[in-house]
Amino acid sequence: MKGWKGQTLRHSNAKRLGRAGPHYKIRHDSMGVKVRNTYFAKDIDAGLADVLTKINKAGFKTAQSMSGLKEDYQGKAKDRYSPDGYIGFWKSDLKSGQEEKIRQAAKKANLPVYDSKIYFDDAVTVRSGITKSGKWQDDLRMEAGWLTIKRMKLKESELKKPIHDYLGADREGEPPYPEDRNLFLKFIDMRDKIEDELTKQNGGNIDDEEIKKRWNIFAQELSEA
Repeated sequence: MKGWKGQTLRHSNAKRLGRAGPHYKIRHDSMGVKVRNTYFAKDIDAGLADVLTKINKAGFKTAQSMSGLKEDYQGKAKDRYSPDGYIGFWKSDLKSGQEEKIRQAAKKANLPVYDSKIYFDDAVTVRSGITKSGKWQDDLRMEAGWLTIKRMKLKESELKKPIHDYLGADREGEPPYPEDRNLFLKFIDMRDKIEDELTKQNGGNIDDEEIKKRWNIFAQELSEA
């Protein structure tokens, strides 16, 4: 990534980027490799720049994203990395039929898609969190939660029903969690370790190249919808 900071990157599909021209401003810091153009009000992961521009040009307004690409989270940003990237759409921004097109495009790209919440508003979110065996990362996280409850021998009186899962929406099968703060921290630590074990058992997460391939298929499907 050396040499990126403070430079600009010409975008090959940037005909509608406005007065700023076909350039992205790039920064590389503890938040990762980020770009910005006149399509986006906030900095986005560099690895999603082409994908998000294609999606927005096709008339699908995106709300929130993370690439899930390790190459976007090097150096100081390493601790922020997760292969479970996402592209979220507020349902209120979607026109008639667009939500179903998003779901169909995700299916063709073999990417998980969920009902979710973004800043408390209803949304649909497509994610890159999937193992080489085809397991969705969120399903493994829920399985890990139930295994954690069993291994910690937590009593029903110690558990609190979740208001929502980590995606911000109720999901059938979502495990409860300890109400006590210390127990909760132990619960999260053990759950994450069990989730890592389950992920390895399922071949590990798909790599950067496969994630890029699937994001590109998703964007292409929406551009042709």
